[in-house]
Amino acid sequence: MNPDSTGLDTIFLTYMGNQIISKGPSSLMSRLSFSQQDPSKGDASITISYLDVGDTATYQCKVKMTSGNLASRKVTVSIQVRPSHPQCSIEGDQSYGKDVTLKCTSDEGTPPLSYTWKKIAGPTNPAMPVLNMSPLNGNLLIKNLSDAYVGAYQCTVGNKVGSGTCTVDLSVSSAANRTGIIIGAIFGALLLLLLLLLLIWLLICCCNKRRYEKEIANDIREDVNAPPPSRTNSRASSVRTAAGYRPHHISYSLRRVYNAAPKEEPTAPSLSGSESFKPKFESPAPTPEPIMIIPETTQFHPYNIQRVGGVPVMVPAQSREGFIV
Repeated sequence: MNPDSTGLDTIFLTYMGNQIISKGPSSLMSRLSFSQQDPSKGDASITISYLDVGDTATYQCKVKMTSGNLASRKVTVSIQVRPSHPQCSIEGDQSYGKDVTLKCTSDEGTPPLSYTWKKIAGPTNPAMPVLNMSPLNGNLLIKNLSDAYVGAYQCTVGNKVGSGTCTVDLSVSSAANRTGIIIGAIFGALLLLLLLLLLIWLLICCCNKRRYEKEIANDIREDVNAPPPSRTNSRASSVRTAAGYRPHHISYSLRRVYNAAPKEEPTAPSLSGSESFKPKFESPAPTPEPIMIIPETTQFHPYNIQRVGGVPVMVPAQSREGFIV
């Protein structure tokens, strides 16, 4: 039935000529049916399943008799929903002498809703001032906050269907303590920021060091003088070179071949001669002339020189420091 008396009523279910005619929305008709299979027998009651808050309305039944008389009856259906779990909070500065408000809200619930506040923990003071509570929304106002109000408070929200509760703890602090807490929080945040920056800087330095070491390892150095050779190693190397390697740039010279001086055989004394026998001695061999080694080009091979009676001589080279190479 339309709540507006000037508007037309909405017909959603009709029984006529042994037929059931549905005209309402599908969301409602799927949950609505006649209680009796044959309403013509005098019972036109309907059944609504799975009630919803939107089903709250005034319903009217009209019956037209065979005599032509018309009768109607009205019934109001009110769907009740229990309150949802309330949420408690504190609004205001919790300092001495300040005003605070304890809030209690519930998102769901069929009105009227009732609110009840109760102190369940904390000091009990018989001289505690009366708490001011709003009857519309259940907010609890506490003026001139002091130690007498400190404690736990419980809010209860209810209606005819059910109820729900929530709790909140109220504390009080001085302005100096709050200032110290704020300053401590600021310094803590700054210290945390500095530690974070230090960590980032250390990571960057570590990455740069690794990259520098990698570049140094792969770097090719140029124009670097070789380390000075060791005297022992140089001498050992020169000995091995002279003993086992014959360079091709060594030149050779020929040594003169001297024939031995002819020996004079002693002659037998003559019988006829009157001359006395005088022995003859061999003259000393002439001293050979000094052999000079003259560097020559490498156009003669050692085996050619040996064929003509020459002796190959190898002259070791020397470095600037005077070491044999």
